[in-house]
Amino acid sequence: MKHVIILSPAPIKGSGGLSRIFNYAQELVKAGYKCDVCVMGAISKTTADIKSFYDVDKVNVLSEINPNTEYDLAIATMWSTATQVRDMKAKAKGYLVQDFEACFNTLGDGYLMAEESYMYGLTPFVYGRWLSNKLAEEFGNEPYYADFGTDLNLFKQLKKNKQDSSKSVCFILQPEKPRRCHILGINALKIVKHFRPDILIKVVGSDSYKINDLDYDSLGILSSKELNEVYNDTTVGFCISSSNPSCNAFDMMAAGLPCVELYRENNLYDMPTEGVLLAHQSSLSMASAIIKIIDDEELRQKMSDFGINYMRQRDKDFEVGKFLEYVNDMTTGCHTGFSKHEKQYLNPPVIERSEVNGSVERMYASIWEKDSSRNIVNLIDSSHNKPSFIETKNSLIFRIKRKIRMLAVSYLS
Repeated sequence: MKHVIILSPAPIKGSGGLSRIFNYAQELVKAGYKCDVCVMGAISKTTADIKSFYDVDKVNVLSEINPNTEYDLAIATMWSTATQVRDMKAKAKGYLVQDFEACFNTLGDGYLMAEESYMYGLTPFVYGRWLSNKLAEEFGNEPYYADFGTDLNLFKQLKKNKQDSSKSVCFILQPEKPRRCHILGINALKIVKHFRPDILIKVVGSDSYKINDLDYDSLGILSSKELNEVYNDTTVGFCISSSNPSCNAFDMMAAGLPCVELYRENNLYDMPTEGVLLAHQSSLSMASAIIKIIDDEELRQKMSDFGINYMRQRDKDFEVGKFLEYVNDMTTGCHTGFSKHEKQYLNPPVIERSEVNGSVERMYASIWEKDSSRNIVNLIDSSHNKPSFIETKNSLIFRIKRKIRMLAVSYLS
């Protein structure tokens, strides 16, 4: 029996990436492997706690690595564990890469150390095509990859013809993850509400974060079943990722929910043209894309139907199968090599007309068609009066510092 160890970060509530790690470990056991998961930094968590947390009853959960055990395969799961895998006694060494972790840090030590982990000679298993290309082209890796999938038993359309008595947008708020651009997203929601007070705003993903000056429903951190119910009772989904694509967009498609995301290189290789609407990277243009879908019933229906059909071929079992193929190749000394991926999203970005200028036209010159009018949305009036309430990052920092000063004064007095 082949013996595999996975080095995992400590459990975090609501983390899809960590759930995937433990799901893969459970699937390895089902496939006949002996699998250990060493949870790094989980001093306060017992083995029973972690097994219960992730429902992995047959996986051997460790709090430290036994230096006397030689594994057939050791797999890192984040850059801080890659160093340990590099130095371990193992016949083969892999790296489960779910995002480009370097960009989680400012450009400095943390960024460069995370990048260095891709140069240790570990063979990566990568989530998505964009990230697979990036590791191959910039770091000389030959990664295996899996397309983004979802659990079709959880994320699915509940009603074929739902009645849209009220228009609504559901935003995935993750303020603890800068790459999810919560400030841009909140500003977009404020613009939507400014122009269309009738649109209901739903926010999921955070139990504690409060948004000022916005009328919205905070739904907190939900189970997958609860989240699917929200998706089925919403008109448009809205999530942002400036690194590897968000799994939320694919869950939304599976539920038949049209989705707005960010138009950047990272989303062009994994997002299908007909299933999502990618917007220029401004709050105004993202708000325009949301309203465009809400006001166009035909577009909504086309996106919903396409998303459901598209995701039918991407059940989580297919993703797990790819991971098992990777582990089999790694433990038998076989490698199939790497092939470059092409872009999947071929449409120009949605952009609000007032933001079209010479720089933008040149930036999108290679993708814009001669007639790009269908991607240009008229949201604000001819005087280009944009809402004055939009919060910048500096204004947010100022408010936080001011609140800290007020608390300090209150404490000292």
